Amino acid sequence: MEKEQGWQPDFIVQYVRTDNVNNASSSSVVNINGRQLAKDKDSLPQSAEGFRYGVGISKSHNLTSNHYLNTSLHYNGVYYWDNQDYSEQSLRFSLGYQYRNAKMSLGITPFVEQNWLGSPRYSKQFGVTLHSYRYLNLKWIASARLNHSQKRYQDYLTASRYDGFQNSASLALRWQAVRSWQFFASIDANRDQTKEKASSSHKFGGELGVIYRWKSWGTEFRSSYAKRHFEGKHYLYGYKRADKEYRANWSLWNEKWAWKGLMPKLNFSYMKIHSNMPDLYSRKNGEWFLTVEKQF
Repeated sequence: MEKEQGWQPDFIVQYVRTDNVNNASSSSVVNINGRQLAKDKDSLPQSAEGFRYGVGISKSHNLTSNHYLNTSLHYNGVYYWDNQDYSEQSLRFSLGYQYRNAKMSLGITPFVEQNWLGSPRYSKQFGVTLHSYRYLNLKWIASARLNHSQKRYQDYLTASRYDGFQNSASLALRWQAVRSWQFFASIDANRDQTKEKASSSHKFGGELGVIYRWKSWGTEFRSSYAKRHFEGKHYLYGYKRADKEYRANWSLWNEKWAWKGLMPKLNFSYMKIHSNMPDLYSRKNGEWFLTVEKQF
């Protein structure tokens, strides 16, 4: 129990290579009411190569009985050595309260986060998360999460358009079917309010996933679908934007690959966005990457 309440460090490192670091559509023109506008080079997909990283420390302190005080500090980001304008870093601190016993947990966690894009400070966030889980029986676990965050941008022009808040909610169910198979599903809702109404949106979606373990092997697959609707008319098209988002992730690992607590995992990630404004917002990206994780 003393070890569990001590400081718990963790870190992750991941090699990454992408052909679309700026999340741009591959279309070289924008069609607006029969007129074609050519995009400049910076508006087309850009490639980048580098690595993601993360390091953090957390502590759960028992106040009395079933009451805990949780605190954490995490620093993570991505560094592209050939396209450093898109390198990002974030520093996040949280301090919250949690009630828990053998069958359930309920907590509230305020947080604050500073983000950097390139080198200057880019934005900051602050908010609070409500989270809970409950063991229904030996095979079923239910969890829920509510989150409210405020975002403030450093640049005046960016702030005048995108400052605002975000509310999100999720409900998840996990089923341990047999010893080797675990299935999970969730439904999610998100409300993003910005000063610019055309950039405000609401999104609804869901996720399905499975984890399989056999001897020393393990694999995980998850896929999700969401529909995102924007609330104001687009400044170029004159009507509201609507996106369909598809995502899939696959991981593979073997306990024999581990070395001194370091666990490498082979991963594949795929993302596709189908927009009713395809020349600007439709895009897709698939990438293989290797992660190395350690939890102490």
